[in-house]
Amino acid sequence: MHITVKTIVTVIDTVNEKIARILSYLAILLILQLCYEVVCRYIIGRPNIWSFDATYFISSILVLYGFAYTWKKGGHVSVDLFAGFMPKRVGSAIFCVFMLALFFPTWGNIVNQMFINVQYSWKILERSTAGSMPPIYPYKTWMMVGVILFMIQGVSEFLKSVYFVFTGRQLLDEQKEGVNW
Repeated sequence: MHITVKTIVTVIDTVNEKIARILSYLAILLILQLCYEVVCRYIIGRPNIWSFDATYFISSILVLYGFAYTWKKGGHVSVDLFAGFMPKRVGSAIFCVFMLALFFPTWGNIVNQMFINVQYSWKILERSTAGSMPPIYPYKTWMMVGVILFMIQGVSEFLKSVYFVFTGRQLLDEQKEGVNW
């Protein structure tokens, strides 16, 4: 079986986009939950003990799983002090160097530490010490999965840049809103 770089990048981009699109509907749930809490707190006068936890959990899913999608769409802030004045292939080469030197080691270490923490959290069935004291081991797990998806999107962006460095062409025919090496 012959797997191309384009196939790998397409699969990564598609998976991250589908996950982000599906989870984006949690924004509706978050709005409904917050509206319900406002009614309970200010109209009925009986706030819910679980409201803060629910807001925190739903918001974290929206943010963490949005990282990879935002990167795919070119929506993250980037500061191209040097690469912005250079030819695009040179800028892509610089991007590749920084990905190898900083991004992968840093986020790899973060995922490693998160994995150790998630394992321990599941082992002790960790619970929050405030609010309604919900279990937080699932929370820590989906945080780690979101970071892993972000790293995998980094692989996609890295492969796109490597391809551009060597060929001078975009790997996919998509247009990003941000910088598009």
